[in-house]
Amino acid sequence: ALLFVGSMAVLIAFVYVTVDQGFKANLLRASEDDLRAIKKAYATAIPPSRGEHEAEEMIGDRTIASDAEDRFLLQRGPGTRLAGNLPAMAPRAGVFYIPYPQSGAAARTDPGHEILGRGEFIAPGLYAFVGRDTFGIRQSEHRILFIFAWVLGAGIVLAGLSGLWLSQRFLRRVDAITDTCYAIMAGRLSDRIRTKGAGGELERLATTINGMLDRIQTLMESLR
Repeated sequence: ALLFVGSMAVLIAFVYVTVDQGFKANLLRASEDDLRAIKKAYATAIPPSRGEHEAEEMIGDRTIASDAEDRFLLQRGPGTRLAGNLPAMAPRAGVFYIPYPQSGAAARTDPGHEILGRGEFIAPGLYAFVGRDTFGIRQSEHRILFIFAWVLGAGIVLAGLSGLWLSQRFLRRVDAITDTCYAIMAGRLSDRIRTKGAGGELERLATTINGMLDRIQTLMESLR
């Protein structure tokens, strides 16, 4: 039972980690696609001096057309926001989490919100960040954990009942063999262990002991 439950727990942990990584990879993939589109709009602007304006328009269009979980930011320098639905932040490149906005039009009071995204400098002094709210995947993971908890609980009950049934069945067979051995020790050499023909280790042991008792009884009769 312990081995069964432990195996289930390891499997559940593996599945949870795999699902979590898959959810986050999907979020980052969508954010990176948007970030590439913003960089392309900046790089292909004609004339090049309109690159910043084109990037602003691209973010504005994505902000209007995207889901509520999508977050964008375009800023100049360390704190001048040009476009997006995120407040200005300290620029840093790479993948990271940021807190969900807690003031202004984007305020949300539900717990568990956090933005996962990627930030890059698309030009000297021009910083862009694109991310997604992780609240949706947290809810999905909580539902998965809830289902896994029920499965694990049912597995524990099933393993416990199965282990109890198997142990009781095993002990009944052992008790039958023990009682027969005591009876033979008391002088009833004709007693034999009952066999059911179902196979298994105890059945083979009972058959072997019965054969030994037959041989002993034959020898005792010859000696008498």
